[in-house]
Amino acid sequence: MKLARMYTPEESAAFVAKMGGIEKMFAGDKEHKERHLRLSRRREELTRQYPDQWVALAPGGDPDLEIAANTVAEVFAAIDARGIARDDCIIRRMRVKPLRMIPTPFKVIPRE
Repeated sequence: MKLARMYTPEESAAFVAKMGGIEKMFAGDKEHKERHLRLSRRREELTRQYPDQWVALAPGGDPDLEIAANTVAEVFAAIDARGIARDDCIIRRMRVKPLRMIPTPFKVIPRE
């Protein structure tokens, strides 16, 4: 197995500069975590509003833009059409009846 190589201080500095600086990197991470928490807190409400649909919380709303569709491909298309980076979105399926997983020694089998 090949291990990842360590970056030199110069390479690390160049990456941080390309990303807009360390403050911007941390701010983006904080926004993403907060958006994830908002989805978790609103999961029941979103499931009632968009049963068994895919939902994305994206930047651009107050506080988030909600994008819902029947397939994840349709959600991606709507995100792309608005010019929003997919990495900035939290995307989940609002299952009315959550899947239960049955562990086996070989693989995990979804059970509805």
